[in-house]
Amino acid sequence: MPRRDQVDPASIAALLIITVLATLVFFLPRSLAAAAGRDAWLAVLVSTPVVALVVGAWYAFYFRPGLTPLDRVRFHPFARWLVLPVLVAYAAYHAGGILGETVLLMVVVFPETPGWAFHATLALTTWVLVAYGRETQARLALLVLPVMVLALLFNLAILLPGNAEWVQLLPVLERGPLPLLRGALVMLAAAAETLILTYFADGLPSRDRLVRPLALAAAGKVVLLAGVAMACIVVLGPGETARAVAPTFILARLARPGPVLSRPEVITISAWLLGIVLKLALFVYVAGVTARVTFGLSERWQGGVHAVMTGVTVAVAVWLFPDSERWDWQFTRVWPLVGLAGLVTGVAAGLLPVRSAQPASPSHRGPPTRRRRGSPTRSRRGRSAPGEEP
Repeated sequence: MPRRDQVDPASIAALLIITVLATLVFFLPRSLAAAAGRDAWLAVLVSTPVVALVVGAWYAFYFRPGLTPLDRVRFHPFARWLVLPVLVAYAAYHAGGILGETVLLMVVVFPETPGWAFHATLALTTWVLVAYGRETQARLALLVLPVMVLALLFNLAILLPGNAEWVQLLPVLERGPLPLLRGALVMLAAAAETLILTYFADGLPSRDRLVRPLALAAAGKVVLLAGVAMACIVVLGPGETARAVAPTFILARLARPGPVLSRPEVITISAWLLGIVLKLALFVYVAGVTARVTFGLSERWQGGVHAVMTGVTVAVAVWLFPDSERWDWQFTRVWPLVGLAGLVTGVAAGLLPVRSAQPASPSHRGPPTRRRRGSPTRSRRGRSAPGEEP
């Protein structure tokens, strides 16, 4: 494959964390608190086997053999027309949701700027990032992830010492173990978003050293989400966390280190905006590549298809996520179902057997030809040229 499309295991691990944390860190504590109450953080930890199963499935089906979902369904015409449209809709829905929720946050941070300006700026930035390809996205992840994590830790270090009420975590298992299972379903929908990383499976030059980075990334993702959920509970309380649309965003606005830095959420949101744009670009890239293959277009049309899918993303954001009420309804009612649909589709595609191209029947073959001595299809040592049987 082209050198510009090659990625490394460290980049895949960074993308795994960014894919879940970039936007869900702001909104997921709400769903977890609504499902598990003050045990929201514990629900994240209990969901560790769920996250491990999802990541392990992607490794077994895609990363280990070096196949993408497009490779899996390539020679299955019936499955192709069932799987690929679902993947396009899955990626486009998530891209529109990411764009819509980002604009909602940015309008709060910068109220003087109209929403259409954020839509246009984020769409243009996303299109440019998608056009540069997978290697650029993978390398950018290595730069963005430390900035995101440091911004989060900086915010929590300022906020927790004077605002945390640790008694809010007690009693543990107040409503029994059943709410933890409901929280695990929320985490399952969140972990399903890592399906888009399977489109990088054929870009790894070596897959022997991928297991440890994936395991560490999955563990780091769980720890960070559990820490954020715990911070929301001890600062806001379980009731306010379950009612707020974006409880982590409220935490960012509550942090006040001093009179000089009175609005640190501007720094925090700006740092996390890097990861949000990268995650948005990943979903638009997946939607564009899958749409091109679905309609049987050649690669020279890929730039135009990406532009169209960027426009579709803006349309989805404006239509389905125009305000906080509509977004909240989508996130609590529709998003989990879409996530589970993507998970089922990814697993179904991964279970398809890999077929090679079928040879032409004897009636369609041309007349046999005799190979002349010195034919350029053989090397000097008599070996077959690439793509030719010996």
